[in-house]
Parts: sequence; C-alpha cells; structure tokens
Amino acid sequence: MATGGRLLDKALNAAGGREAFDRKFRQYEESVSFIDRNREELLKKYDDKWVVVYNAKVVADGEKYEDVARKIHREGLPIEEVVIKFLTSRKMLTLF
Repeated sequence: MATGGRLLDKALNAAGGREAFDRKFRQYEESVSFIDRNREELLKKYDDKWVVVYNAKVVADGEKYEDVARKIHREGLPIEEVVIKFLTSRKMLTLF
C-alpha cells in the first residue's frame, strides 16, 4: 500500500507536476472568486442558467448542464480549470 506521500506524488505527476497543479488551482480559484465578486451582475444576464467561467470570464452559458458540457468539449477547454455553476436569484434548498 502506498504511503500518503507517494499518493500525493502520483497525483501531482498526473496533474503535470507541482507547478502545473498550482497554476491550475490558482486559475480555478480565480474563476470561483470572479463569480462570487460579480454574482449580482451575472444574475442580470444569466439568471436560471448554467455558466462556464474560465480565466475569470464567462465563456459559455445554457439552460441545461448538458449544453454547457458540450460547449466545453467543443471549445477544447481544460475541464480541470473551468468552473461550472448554476446561477439563480430564486431561493433554493440544497441537500448534501
């Protein structure tokens, strides 16, 4: 059985190494932060829609998750770096 350190090394190698992982993670965090900072403005245009954010900008939107997933694939966007979020101004109960 591999130790935690070896598992981490394997995961980092799969991501392209520590630098690549850090870059991808920063990119993802930046896009999440973009959504949080601009939520009210985004809701004006994308209420009740799925949005795809990459490099801190909306690159796709759609009414169905499947639609935005196809757009991501068609555009060749790196799935590990995009943020897919459903935006709605309605109050919703989320169960985990």
